[in-house]
Amino acid sequence: QELVGHDLARVSVHHAASEAETDTDLWETANQALRQGVRLRIRYAGKGNPADAAPQEYDLAPYALHWGRRAWYLIGHTHGRARYGKTDAVRTLRLSRIEGLRLTDIPAGVPDDFTLESYFAGAWRMVRDPDDRVHRIVLTFDADRADTVDEVLWHATQETQHLPDGRLRVQFDVNGLSEIESWILGYGKHVVVEEPAELRHRIAAELDAARRRYASDDDNGEASS
Repeated sequence: QELVGHDLARVSVHHAASEAETDTDLWETANQALRQGVRLRIRYAGKGNPADAAPQEYDLAPYALHWGRRAWYLIGHTHGRARYGKTDAVRTLRLSRIEGLRLTDIPAGVPDDFTLESYFAGAWRMVRDPDDRVHRIVLTFDADRADTVDEVLWHATQETQHLPDGRLRVQFDVNGLSEIESWILGYGKHVVVEEPAELRHRIAAELDAARRRYASDDDNGEASS
């Protein structure tokens, strides 16, 4: 109220869309494990990646519960979960994808120096590279998107340069590509990935796949008419 005055009738705060409901029992069990400092036995289904589609069961030493924009996440060290060639690593698991969770009597062994700030450091938002690689990302936005992009601090490492023709060159140092890839795709034809080549190829492949899908839909429509 000190910032905007006493009358808040015309002030509105709109939060991003979130999951419809959080499983209270899962949240309470995870929080209890954090308080007691013990591992959890977890059954988890990773719905985004076909390789993770089948639920997996393994131990997890919980480090933190985190609300990440639209959902609750459980961060912890997995023991016995094979992914990216690693069985033991710190993961970020979406609470709504947990199918089972129970306490064990095994000490969690949380590192004294663990913080969410250091864990998320470098990520576009939350997801880091499985190999912990930091990528130098260089993007060029069309002139009609330059001001819109430049007025927001998207990442702590952001550097911007206005080009003579009105376009905007933006650079980031980001740990992981998956999240920023989705963000870039949202700008469609109005942005070009200059670096790295890996991200440029991924974006081009996604756009080409979308083009072919629309072309296929158009062909099917013409055939049916």
